[in-house]
Amino acid sequence: MYPMTISLPSIAVCGLVVAALYLLYRRALPKPIPDIPYHKHSANRLLGDVPDMIKHVQDNDTIFDWMSLQLERLDSPIVQLFTRPFGSPRVFISDYREGQDILMRRFAEFDRSDLFADIMIGTIPHHTILKQTDAQYKQQSRLLSDTMGSKFLHTVAGAHLYESVEQLVDMWAIKSSLAKGHPFDAAEDVNHMALDTIWRIGFGTQIDTVKTQTKSLSKISHLDLPAGIDDAAAFPEPALPARFRAIIHMVDAMTVIAFGKSPCLIVWG
Repeated sequence: MYPMTISLPSIAVCGLVVAALYLLYRRALPKPIPDIPYHKHSANRLLGDVPDMIKHVQDNDTIFDWMSLQLERLDSPIVQLFTRPFGSPRVFISDYREGQDILMRRFAEFDRSDLFADIMIGTIPHHTILKQTDAQYKQQSRLLSDTMGSKFLHTVAGAHLYESVEQLVDMWAIKSSLAKGHPFDAAEDVNHMALDTIWRIGFGTQIDTVKTQTKSLSKISHLDLPAGIDDAAAFPEPALPARFRAIIHMVDAMTVIAFGKSPCLIVWG
């Protein structure tokens, strides 16, 4: 058996590898922004605040209350959280006046957060709400600018809204007749009316969500009502238009992503 010998070049190479790995490790650690409170222990690990966030989500199913909780734990109206491994920290502000000032008066200094992109890029990748200020954003904004003018709001949006509300009232009249004095839940009806209106304003066509329900209800001559007059009446739900179901599916998908453990990963999961 021969004694093991290690040459000086081998020792030098090993030392360089260890040093390089250590430098890479230090470089990959979160880089706190000076003078903004943060969790000290999170700044010393590669995943930053992610392990704490995941632990919270496993018990509570949402990351948004965890984010607001960090403002309380750090006892500050502004904090930074390391929620993107190998990325820049995200700054959260809970002070209402400061937030209003940034959104209304300092938009030239602050651009849109990429947090919106993490949530919505899988369903609406080219939407204006996801874009930071660049040539494409400005071009899309110019296309939408006329929709915020008083003439468009009065002659187009207002007219469509008025007609949609009339359709909603007609449907409620049928529901009231069938309910015979019983209350009924109207919240979803308002949501359907709003979607009908927005669809007509945005696309110039009709999705007819309320009309579909009105047509179905008009065919009902009798409704099984609960015994108590204060108990809500329940109406059979017709098959709503495919375009409505597609919109709801997209919204539900974004909700799952927004309340997930890692919105960016869920999109591609």
